[in-house]
Amino acid sequence: MNDSNLLFMDKPSIGYFDITTNKFGWRNHLASDDEVFQHLDQVLATGDFDFYYQGAILLIPDPVPVPRVNWNSTDILCDGQKIFCNGAFIACFHARRLSSGIVVSSLTLREFEYLKVEFEIV
Repeated sequence: MNDSNLLFMDKPSIGYFDITTNKFGWRNHLASDDEVFQHLDQVLATGDFDFYYQGAILLIPDPVPVPRVNWNSTDILCDGQKIFCNGAFIACFHARRLSSGIVVSSLTLREFEYLKVEFEIV
């Protein structure tokens, strides 16, 4: 899904699902030069990237492909929703829809705890 403008708040704290290690963790105060934003900027130069919703949570799979031993392990389930990721991570933010776009900010602790048990590589 990529139908709206994403408006990122400054230095959000996010949930970070590492595809390689199958671990979900917390990343504090991401600067604009963080790997997550670098990958999004790299893809925006040539097109769009996909994103998904889980309630007020915005899930953004890494759009930059990385080589892996098992290419079949790039399908991720999150609360029954299948997410395809050909990159190294899924970044998780809090999101709020406005008429001017989607305001993307720090994930809440409650959202983090929810996602911690929901991610699964299939």
